[in-house]
Amino acid sequence: MVISANIQRRIERLSRLLDEAADDTEGARISMGLVESINTAQTEYNQCVNRQQKLLESLKEKRSARLSKQIKENASILNLVQLWKDEESRKKMVALAEVRKKALENEVEKISSLDEIKARIMGLTKEEVLNG
Repeated sequence: MVISANIQRRIERLSRLLDEAADDTEGARISMGLVESINTAQTEYNQCVNRQQKLLESLKEKRSARLSKQIKENASILNLVQLWKDEESRKKMVALAEVRKKALENEVEKISSLDEIKARIMGLTKEEVLNG
């Protein structure tokens, strides 16, 4: 912005000199040089403005890319946290299943040690077992 403002001031100053030279009778030679200087300054100004616009666009693109990358990284961190929570949940479920399995094993032990229940399951009563 500073460079383009300086070039703009230079163009204005050269334009004033050209206007002053137009009033002068000997200004014919000088005015051609001023016109060329003004054209050169305007070309330089246009190039400067184009550079600034391209730089601004580039910065916006880089910022946009950086933000999207950061969003992706945050999403992957969230995914990792979610996976970790899911793993914790799975571990808790496995632990609960193991506790239930152990309780079931204990119950099976109790039931298998009961002769009366075995006899009933086989269809025998106490008297039939004792008396044959």
